Amino acid sequence: MKFNILKALIPAVAVFAVTSCSDWTTPEPKDFDSPMTEITKDDAYYEALRAYKASDHSVSFGWYSEWGEGGVSTANMLQAVPDSMDIISLWNNAHLTPAKKADLDFVTKVKGTKVLICSFIPEVGCFYSPGELTTVQERKEYWGWKDGDEEAIHNSIIKWTKTIADSLNIYGFSGIDIDYEPGEYGGSLCRNSQYYTWFVEEMGKYIGPQSGTDKIFIVDGYYTSQPNAAELAKYFDYFVNQAYMNKAYIKYRQHGDNQVGTDKLSYKLRTLEEIREHFIKVKLGVFGVYVENNEKFPKELQTLNKQALEYFNMVQKKKNVNFRKWNIFYKLYKTESFKYYMLNFIIINLPILGKLLFNIRKTIKK
Repeated sequence: MKFNILKALIPAVAVFAVTSCSDWTTPEPKDFDSPMTEITKDDAYYEALRAYKASDHSVSFGWYSEWGEGGVSTANMLQAVPDSMDIISLWNNAHLTPAKKADLDFVTKVKGTKVLICSFIPEVGCFYSPGELTTVQERKEYWGWKDGDEEAIHNSIIKWTKTIADSLNIYGFSGIDIDYEPGEYGGSLCRNSQYYTWFVEEMGKYIGPQSGTDKIFIVDGYYTSQPNAAELAKYFDYFVNQAYMNKAYIKYRQHGDNQVGTDKLSYKLRTLEEIREHFIKVKLGVFGVYVENNEKFPKELQTLNKQALEYFNMVQKKKNVNFRKWNIFYKLYKTESFKYYMLNFIIINLPILGKLLFNIRKTIKK
């Protein structure tokens, strides 16, 4: 009888395979020291990341909503934000739980990311007030605000800003991002130039470039329309344009906002002369600050900053008509819509025509 070696080997190999597979599939517990929310990286990586964020580079910024504790999906955790993000501004979701506090600490201390509180500031105590205070009046009374009493109002702002600063330090946040849109939400603090100035000056003692700390102070929204904009600019680290619109909107808007209509509503201006004067003062303040810090801008914008400052100084003296340096106006407004371009062109360069049209429109609306 012939011996078939293949017939002998096949059963042996099968037994060996079954035995070996049973060993391979035996479950064993594994401990993971690193967080499961991201790809494991070593200490050298995070050290290099923190060094990069401390260096001179283009800063990346973004608003963050719906911050959560994670779970099956970690997409709503701060740790899910790309490591290259420098500043995260938390919109209306800064309430801390133990899980969110751990998430915050990892991102700020290990990744070196700055995490800010973002809020409107309509009234004193609008955030970081005791939770049981549910109305504007209750919060005003708690902080000592008394309508009509300037000293009491100033003292209430001093008390509140000190509490904000203490809270930032206790909870580990990196600063504040003011959403300045007084025409949208109103309020006795943000719509009063003196009270708003007091708030910025007091807050600037604890955060921002005048504080001597590493805490960040940012303003976004209609920041070029702030009262005393030129004087208050020194208190802020950054001015942020809101970029919710399409690509046509996200262009060079004089490094700021041109909302003449919004200024009119916010400051309750009634005549075209008032609108024009306020608008020009805002631009002089903004471009004055830019020229003082011109080295921070690209070369082509350094030239435009100087030209813009000269242009607005010139048109401020022209009460009826201006025929000079229209090319500078074109450079500043060329990315705007035709309607918006013409509206501002008439107000700034042809105010005598603008007053006529403004009065006609006002009469029709009556």
